Amino acid sequence: MFVVNIMGGLGNQLFQYNFALYLHDKYPSADIVLDTSYFKIDNIHGGYLLEHVAFDISNRRRNCSFRIIDDESFSAGSFSFSDNIVFNGYWQNIKFFDKQYIRPEQFFRGVKNEQNAEWARRIQSTPESVSVHVRCGDYNNHFQLGNIATKAYFNNAIQKVLQLLPDAVFFVFSDDRKWAEENLQFSGSPAFFVDGNEAPKKNKWDIYLMSLCRCNIMSNSSFSWWGQYFNENAGRIAITPPYWVNEKIKVFPSVVADIQNLPHMQKVPNVPLESSVVNRRPLISVVLAACNQEDCIHRAVSSVLNQTFRDFELIAVDDGSTDGTVSVFSEFASQNCRLKLIRHTENRSLFMARKTGVQAASGEYILFLDGDDYLFPDALQKLCDEVIAGGRDFDVCECAYMQRPENTVVLPAEQGVQEPRLSYFLRPDAVVTIWNKLYKSELLKKAYASMDDAYINATEDTYGSTCIAFYTQSFIQSNVLVSNYVTGSGISTKSHTLAENRQNFESIRRVLEGLSRFVDAHVPAEEGSRLLRATESRLLDWAVSRIEYATAESDKTESYFLLPAFFHRDALVPVISGMLQDCRLYRRGAFSPANAFRRLCTIAVKVLSLTRAGRWICSRLRQFFR
Repeated sequence: MFVVNIMGGLGNQLFQYNFALYLHDKYPSADIVLDTSYFKIDNIHGGYLLEHVAFDISNRRRNCSFRIIDDESFSAGSFSFSDNIVFNGYWQNIKFFDKQYIRPEQFFRGVKNEQNAEWARRIQSTPESVSVHVRCGDYNNHFQLGNIATKAYFNNAIQKVLQLLPDAVFFVFSDDRKWAEENLQFSGSPAFFVDGNEAPKKNKWDIYLMSLCRCNIMSNSSFSWWGQYFNENAGRIAITPPYWVNEKIKVFPSVVADIQNLPHMQKVPNVPLESSVVNRRPLISVVLAACNQEDCIHRAVSSVLNQTFRDFELIAVDDGSTDGTVSVFSEFASQNCRLKLIRHTENRSLFMARKTGVQAASGEYILFLDGDDYLFPDALQKLCDEVIAGGRDFDVCECAYMQRPENTVVLPAEQGVQEPRLSYFLRPDAVVTIWNKLYKSELLKKAYASMDDAYINATEDTYGSTCIAFYTQSFIQSNVLVSNYVTGSGISTKSHTLAENRQNFESIRRVLEGLSRFVDAHVPAEEGSRLLRATESRLLDWAVSRIEYATAESDKTESYFLLPAFFHRDALVPVISGMLQDCRLYRRGAFSPANAFRRLCTIAVKVLSLTRAGRWICSRLRQFFR
C-alpha cells in the first residue's frame, strides 16, 4: 500500500495529490490512500480542502511496518508497488509533472457564485489582465518563507509587467487587503481588489480567477503557483520572486532548483532598484560578514536593503567563500548601490571579516549582522527613532532580538550599567555577543584598531566585546526588536569533530594572547590579571561544553586531551574537580553512558598529572579503580 500524507494549505495539498496521481500512473497496480490525519494536529489553513479525488481517504496513523520516504530520499527505483510505504513530503518538483495529472475542469467543478462569475467575466473580457497574489499572514517575517515577496518585489514586478503589457489591468488577490492597498504602486493603471473567497472552502475560486488572467504576478506560495499552472492563455507570463525559500531546507529540497524555472516564468529583484543615492555620510552602517552561505545569505541582504529607513549603507564582506556567496552579493550590488562589496581572497575568519567591515564603514553608527541572521523590516527606523533620537547619550546600545525558529523574544538582561564596563567581564555569566548591539562608529573603529590581526573562528565575540568595553563610557539597553537570530547554523550549535575542536581551541589561544597584549597596554596590572583569569575560565567552560555536548562520542576523549595545550594548568583544576564529582555521581548510578566513569577518570589523570595541585586529586581518582 502507498500512503500519501496530505498536509498544509490548498496549494500544498494539490502538490501532494498530484504526486499521488503520478504514483498511480507509474505503479498502476499499487493500492494508494490519502492520509489526512495531519489535520488532527494542525488545522491552521482550514483542514482538508481537496474535492473529487481519485483515491480513498484515511485519517489513521500507520504502524512501523510502513517505510517512510520523503522528498529528499525519493527514488523511483527504490520500491515496488507491493511495498508498504508512507510518502511524507510536499513533492514540489517539476519531475512529477511529466503529464498534466490535474485538469482545470476536474478541479474547478461545482457552481461558481454570482460574484465569482462576474469577476470571471471581467477578467476574460480584459485582454491584458494581470493577477497579483499577495500573501502576508503566516508569511510575515517567517524565517524560511518571509521577506521574499517584498514590497519592492511586487512594485518591481508591476513595472516589469507594464513594460510587457502597457495596457495591463491588475486584479489583486490578498489575505491582507489593507497592506496591498497601501504598498502596491500601479503607476496609474487600473487595479481591482478581488474578495469574497476568504473562507478555506472557497479558496479554490481565487486560484480559478488567477488562472484566467494572461499574466500572473506570484508570491513564493504554492497557492500562487497553481494559479499560473492552470493558466491556459496563449502567451501566458508568470513573474516570480528571485528565490522561493530562504534556506535549502529538507522539506523543500528541490523547490529552489526547478519550480521557478519554467519557460514562461521571469524573475524580478525583491529589493529597491537604486543606482545612486545622496552622496553624504549615512547615519547607520550595517556590517555583514559571510563565508560559504549561499543557501541563506540572500535573506540577510534582502532584510537590510528592504529597510523602511533609508539612511544607511550595507558593507558586505565575503570572507573567501568558495561557493556562490559572492555571486549573490554581486547580484544584489548590481541592483542597489547601498551595498558595498569587499572580498577577502582567502578565508581570514569572521573576526577579521568584521574588522575589515568596520574599517570600511562610513556611517555614524555601526550594526553587525551575521550571514545566517536577518533584520526586522523596521529595525533601523526604530533604532533611529527610539535609540539614536531618544535623547540618551550612548557609545553602545544592547538591543532585543528574536530567536528562530523558536520565535522567542530575548530582551537585554539587566547588567548593572553603572558599574565600570570591564568589571562586567569578571562575572562568570558575562554575555559577550557582539551582533545585538548598536555602536558609535568612532568608538568601534578605535577598538578594532587596537586588536591584533588574527585568524579567530571561535569565541571572537569575547575578544571584540572586551576590547570595545574598555573604550565604552556610556552603555545603555533597549527593548527595540532589531534582529532575528537563527539557531542551528553557527559554530555554537553545530556538531564538532576532533580537528574542528583543535581549530577552535587554537582560536581561543589567539583570543587569550590578544587580550593579554591589550591588557598589558591599557589596563592596570591587578585588574588585568583578574580579567584574563575570568576570561580564560569562561572560555574553558565553553570548550568543555562543546566537547561534552557537541562532539561525536568517538572524539570526546581525544578532545579533552587537547585542553592542557591551550589552557593554563590552574584553570584546568576546577574543571577536573567537576569531572571527579561526575564520577562520584556515576558510581551512585546517577548518570550514563556506561563508559563515562572510566573515560572521565582517564582524562582527569592525563590532565592533572601535569599539575602539582592535581596530584592529590589523582590519588583520589586511583581509589575508584581499586
